[in-house]
Amino acid sequence: MFQLIKRLLKSDTAKDASTMTVGTAVAALLAAVFFIIVARRLGPKEFGIFSLATVASFMFADMVDLALNAALVRFVAAERHKEEGKAEKYLKYILKLKLGIGVLLLVIVVLFAPALSKLLFGSSLPTILFLTGLGTVFQLLYTFGIAHLQAIQRFAKAAFLIAL
Repeated sequence: MFQLIKRLLKSDTAKDASTMTVGTAVAALLAAVFFIIVARRLGPKEFGIFSLATVASFMFADMVDLALNAALVRFVAAERHKEEGKAEKYLKYILKLKLGIGVLLLVIVVLFAPALSKLLFGSSLPTILFLTGLGTVFQLLYTFGIAHLQAIQRFAKAAFLIAL
C-alpha cells in the first residue's frame, strides 16, 4: 500500500497537479493582498463598483466560454503528437471562436451600455460596463493561454500565468 502511494505521488500527474495547485495558491494570496490594498485606497462606494465590475467580468467570461478551454485541453493534448496538424487547427478554431465571442460581446456592451448599466449597477455607469466587457474579452484570451499551456503540458508556465 505504501509503495502504491509513493508511486502515485511520484507520477507525472501528481507533479503536474502540484504545480498547478501551487500556482493557484500563489494567485489566491496575491489576489487577497491586491483586494485589501484596493479596498483601502478606493473606499466603500468605489470598491463596491470595482468589485461588481470585476466579478461581472469573470462571470461573463465563464458564461460565454462554452467549455472551449476544456475542449482545447482535451483535443489539442490528444492531437499534439500526431503529424496531421489537427492540434493547430483546434487551436486556431478555438482562438477564432473566443475572439468572435469577445468582439460580439463588446459590440453588445457598446450598443446597450447605458441601459445595461442601469440594470446591473442601478445607475448610469456605461464606462464601467464597457471596461467590464473589455475585461471579459481579456479574460477569454487569458484563459485561452492557460488552457493552451496545459494542453501542451507546460504546467509550470501555466501556473506562472495563473499567478501573474
